[in-house]
Amino acid sequence: MSRVKVESKKCLNPDCKLPFTPGHYGDRQRVGKGPKHIHTIQCRSCKGSGQKQGQKCWKCAGEGKVKQSCTEWYKTYWARVRKPPRGIPPEVFTKIEKAARAYPLKHACMVAARESGLRKGELLGLTWRDILDGDRIRTSFDIQGQWDDIEGFKSMKVGSGKKGYFMPKAVPVLSKLTQGKPDDRVFPFYENEIWAWFVDLQKTLGIQNPETKAEYRWHDLRHSLGTELVHGKGDKGLLTAAEILGHSNLNTTRGYSQLTADEVLDEAIKLRNGK
Repeated sequence: MSRVKVESKKCLNPDCKLPFTPGHYGDRQRVGKGPKHIHTIQCRSCKGSGQKQGQKCWKCAGEGKVKQSCTEWYKTYWARVRKPPRGIPPEVFTKIEKAARAYPLKHACMVAARESGLRKGELLGLTWRDILDGDRIRTSFDIQGQWDDIEGFKSMKVGSGKKGYFMPKAVPVLSKLTQGKPDDRVFPFYENEIWAWFVDLQKTLGIQNPETKAEYRWHDLRHSLGTELVHGKGDKGLLTAAEILGHSNLNTTRGYSQLTADEVLDEAIKLRNGK
């Protein structure tokens, strides 16, 4: 299997003049190993003046400039522009899923992502030993690690001991796959390979996310499950989604419960009318 080439990108940090290279954060995803990109930017505490309340700014030592990595810059950037996770609407996913059946293994991978909420690396890191109980697909299983295009198998993002769950719709699809050896990966794809296929499939179908004006991301499959479990389901749905998605902080899971503008208005009208 050939390695998929990572396209060159431009860093969104306006203070960064370096090309996007491995180790850089241009899309919230580390694509490899490399040096941190450090840049001098205007100090936010003193607004570049070097003074704060008549004294030298503690952050920039009076120079008005501080050093910041692109990684740190992106943490602030994405906090500003990030929208509540919505996922892929069921009717849109049905259309994508129908077209994906022409690619059985990739179709199974996509359905498994939608029905488990696993991150891409977690899903691609699953082996047959992980998900099989005899000849039957486990509906709950331990995740040993995740797949990374550069490093191969590596430890989990949230540490060891995470459990994965397959919702019922994934089981018959996975059962049709040809089983490999116990240590073989169930989905032997590169991360960029499965992502590119998913995007190209949507381009062929003319599908776009109305909020971003671009194709849905693979990660939106995870958001789809989270939104269904949390939206309008109360505390029970929140706790269930947190367990399935592997969130250690409930505030992360609460992001899935945010309403759209139309839904806010509908709920306000119901409350005003005493419903």
